[in-house]
Amino acid sequence: MNPLTTRFLNHVASLLRSNNMELEISEGRKYIKVISARGEVSKSAWCFIDKRSGDIFKAANWRAPAKHARGNVNTPESYQGYSWTGPYYLR
Repeated sequence: MNPLTTRFLNHVASLLRSNNMELEISEGRKYIKVISARGEVSKSAWCFIDKRSGDIFKAANWRAPAKHARGNVNTPESYQGYSWTGPYYLR
């Protein structure tokens, strides 16, 4: 995994820990799914990361990212303002 992706995941983990949640990841062919979990029964897709480009996508649902990138792991300024709830909606 790219060191900048690991840095982003550490940032997300700290956001989730502030709300007593844990970080889980699931790697697919194209995306890394970032999952926020509270125990074994409460899990949700937090975001998706494109493995090739490093683009960060808000989760449209459990299985798919939303259409437009909300940041990039290669540009920390693009995700520093995220809250524990996930990437921002587009305005």
